[in-house]
Amino acid sequence: MKKKTMGLEALKGDPSYAESIFNTVREPLIVLDAKLRVVSANKSFYNSFKVKPKESVGQLIYDLGNRQWNIPKLRKLLEEILPNNNAFDNYVVEHYFKTIGQKTMLLNARCIDNKVNKTQMILLAIEDITERKKIDELKTEFLSITSHELRSPMTPMKAQLQMLLEGYFGNPNEKQKQSLEMILRNTERLDKLIVDILDISKIQSGRLKFELKKVQPADCIIESITNMKPLADEKNIAITTKIGKLPKITVDKDRITQVLTNLIDNAIKFTPEKEKIMIEAKKQKNDILVKVKDTGIGISEENLKRIFNPFFQVDSSYTRKYKGTGLGLIICKAIIKQHGGKIWTKSKLKRGSTFYFTLPLKVMEK
Repeated sequence: MKKKTMGLEALKGDPSYAESIFNTVREPLIVLDAKLRVVSANKSFYNSFKVKPKESVGQLIYDLGNRQWNIPKLRKLLEEILPNNNAFDNYVVEHYFKTIGQKTMLLNARCIDNKVNKTQMILLAIEDITERKKIDELKTEFLSITSHELRSPMTPMKAQLQMLLEGYFGNPNEKQKQSLEMILRNTERLDKLIVDILDISKIQSGRLKFELKKVQPADCIIESITNMKPLADEKNIAITTKIGKLPKITVDKDRITQVLTNLIDNAIKFTPEKEKIMIEAKKQKNDILVKVKDTGIGISEENLKRIFNPFFQVDSSYTRKYKGTGLGLIICKAIIKQHGGKIWTKSKLKRGSTFYFTLPLKVMEK
């Protein structure tokens, strides 16, 4: 008779198994009881926060570090976990600890079952992102300064090119005209890239400003179509609309037009010649729903999960057929989110894509 070996399932019944995993994890972990008192913590927690078990076990989570975590939203999130079987991810907290000073932390919390005494507890994972935050702030500042410096000469460059094309300094011949048009197109592409980088730096630093006014959403749609019609005409793509009766809403007209222009630009880029793009807008119960639908190449299920990531391109090969910065959609997402709306997409390969976004009828409270 063969001797049975101890497998994973058998090990799981051994308390030392769970404890060994708990103490091996490099991320600081804390277990809290129903009253949010510390039951235990792993070695990483004690090493990272320079405290001893006797200084933390039995204490309220808010009292760790000998200074109150005066964060009402965090308190509410933690207090709702056990009664509602909730969880939360990536909650950022800044807190001063007597032992290690000011820290920026990323918190994740889950409800866990204690099968020994049949009670529920909270597992709280803490990631120290202080240095990452400093690096991100430096990167954002660098992007902002560099973009401003790069953009300064763009306006006079474009103006001079346009004057050359219009014959202010003598009429160019056909070859000269073609060369100047090519330079102007690439100058405009570079200018758009710089503007996108500026917007990204503003988004990351929370400095993206909005001028909110009462606006008819249909005006934003019409303006964005007008902006993109020359590009659509080059590919013989028809842009049609289906706009219901829409009330005025309080938004930043230029920013919403920017979102629509970006979405239409993408639709044109990925749609073959002589196809069509449909833009729809209608009033729902609490918001306005806008759709930008194309009959283009579509997006795979795998890429749909990453479509709103910065710098992501559906075609990421070295020699991309479709040009772009990969920043447009993340900018769209930030603008819509700041307005209190949502943005998402549905798509299938070779069957086109539809981008949706909503805008609330009421102004979002800041």
